[in-house]
Amino acid sequence: VIAILFMLVGYSFYGVLYAFYRGTGQMEKANLLQLVVFALGPIVIASAYATTRRVDWILFLMGTLCLTSVVPLGIYLSKGVSSCRQPLRIGSPIKELFQYGFPRTAAGLALSGIWTIGPLLAPHFGLMKDAGYLMAGQSVFGLADVGISAFGIIALPKAAQLLSEGRVEFLRERIQDITVLTI
Repeated sequence: VIAILFMLVGYSFYGVLYAFYRGTGQMEKANLLQLVVFALGPIVIASAYATTRRVDWILFLMGTLCLTSVVPLGIYLSKGVSSCRQPLRIGSPIKELFQYGFPRTAAGLALSGIWTIGPLLAPHFGLMKDAGYLMAGQSVFGLADVGISAFGIIALPKAAQLLSEGRVEFLRERIQDITVLTI
């Protein structure tokens, strides 16, 4: 349990750094971070520890890999704090982030529950073969989710930029084009 919690803490820091890179348009860094943390790193860890059958160590090392995100986050944070000319008032931004993020937490937890509970209960209500079909179907929906998420990573920052530049009519026309294409 401790290894899982450690991995969740590491993954949280990774998520913040990845979101920072995405939000600031540094997709090369975001992609490199994702490649190292979720492709190359796990290959090295799995090849080194797979024969030991120590899942707790594998989770701990994955958490450590994710936790390396603290280093660049610390650098960005120290640069941000040192460049402030006014005293830091973090109460208001934290309150604003909480008001923005907390209502969105329920949807993420519900989606995770839906993806988890179905395969967990499926063998109890049918054959194991049926549970396999359920997992295959969920995988197809997972692929669709990846495509939609990728679109959001690209389109939403660009839409925000166009909106901040006052190019609302251009944005409206592009949204209509996307809607027609989707339908």
